[in-house]
Amino acid sequence: MLPVTEAGSLNQSSQDCEAPFADGRLPLMIVYISVLIIGLPANLLTVFLTWLQVRRKNVLGVYLWSLSLCDLTYLCTLPLWTDYIYRGHLWQWSSAACKLTGYIFFTNMYVSIFLLCCISLDRYMAVAYCLEARGMRRQRYAVLTTVTIVVMVAVVHTAVFTIR
Repeated sequence: MLPVTEAGSLNQSSQDCEAPFADGRLPLMIVYISVLIIGLPANLLTVFLTWLQVRRKNVLGVYLWSLSLCDLTYLCTLPLWTDYIYRGHLWQWSSAACKLTGYIFFTNMYVSIFLLCCISLDRYMAVAYCLEARGMRRQRYAVLTTVTIVVMVAVVHTAVFTIR
């Protein structure tokens, strides 16, 4: 616990600065459970529908399908996060499960950010340079870009999560 001091003063107050985890536990658990209940079927449907677009050689479909898989993977970790919150921010599972859950969380976050950038760039190219972009917007390039993003982020996070 850190002591709270007044601005411009060296005097310490008797108040302690600590995060009130107990106060936010129930609302956060409700949010996680609601996201899981709504997100799981919605993402399963999205994975199916975007896969149909991928099969039709839709470039945007590759990015959206990958983003849906990313979200689905994250949703699978929500029961562990909910249990963690329920137990007062105490992890009951193994250290490996903790690292894997954190790895999935951070990897998905960065992969999702990069995929959203790819979607934005693809839409920009399709709208602003529709004729010129026809030759550049190929499904093969979208798959290669997506695989490169996933591998690069996974390798970097593997290094981070294996540091002792």
